[in-house]
Order: sequence, then C-alpha cells, then structure tokens
Amino acid sequence: MPSVAALGTAVLVFGGPLAAGYWVFRDAAARGSDRAGPYGVAATLLPIPLVPLYLFVRRTWPERRHWSRRDRAAGTAAAALLSAWAVATLLAPPDPGSQFSWGAGAAVAVAAVAHPIAVRWVAVHGPTQ
Repeated sequence: MPSVAALGTAVLVFGGPLAAGYWVFRDAAARGSDRAGPYGVAATLLPIPLVPLYLFVRRTWPERRHWSRRDRAAGTAAAALLSAWAVATLLAPPDPGSQFSWGAGAAVAVAAVAHPIAVRWVAVHGPTQ
C-alpha cells in the first residue's frame, strides 16, 4: 500500500499543476493572448494563486466560442486534481495512505461535479471544435 499511496500522491502533486498549466495555455491561446506560453508555465509552477488570478484577468478578453474535448478534459482534470491536492494537504492526516485515500475521494467527487459543468458551459456558450 505505501507504494500505491506514494504514486497516488505524486499524481496529485504533479498532475494537478500540469493539467492546470495545460488548460491555462490552451484557454489563453484560444482567446488570442500573445502570452499563452508564459501564462501556462506560471500556472504550472504556482497553480493555486495564479489560476484564480488568470481567471480574473481573462474576464476582459474576448469570449471563447470553441471548446474541444481535450480542453474540457484538461479543465476537469485540473479542477479535480488541484482540489484533491488541497483536501489531502489541508484536511487529511499526515500519513501517505490517508492523504491518498482522501485525495482520491476528493478527485472523484470534484470531477463528478466539474465535468458536467464544463460540458454544460460548452452547450451554452458555443460548439466544440
């Protein structure tokens, strides 16, 4: 169990920031930003403060009309893994097994909520590419 817990914790620690960075990069590029790369790298390195900041900054940019399945999946993965990491870090007991089980449960719960929201957003705000 310790090796599975360590692997699961590594997925939370590295997967969430990578998914967040990829989603921010794709979103910024689709909105016409000439700094999509730096936004994506920054969101990968410091996802917790910079993803909310990016969401605030992008409000003034043009509306995005095309969302691919890959973009929706990356957004869902970023939301689920970052939330799971926060839950495992802040609420779970400090042993790897507990952090993995709490994080896995949080990831499934957030993904179950985040993905339908992402799909509905696309249905309301435009077709996919």
